[in-house]
Amino acid sequence: MGPIPRNMGTEIADQERLAVLAWIMQNSPTMGTTMFPALPRPLNTLRIEFQAADN
Repeated sequence: MGPIPRNMGTEIADQERLAVLAWIMQNSPTMGTTMFPALPRPLNTLRIEFQAADN
């Protein structure tokens, strides 16, 4: 979920909900977190091999 510009947000949510969303975005960690785990080693190795072959 990315930042919602406040002027656009009022079209889809009221001020109370926008305040809650802003609080969540400000208080959520951003560095080193992802909802997807790291790729298993074999898939990561395949990705590197494909990248090398494309060059």
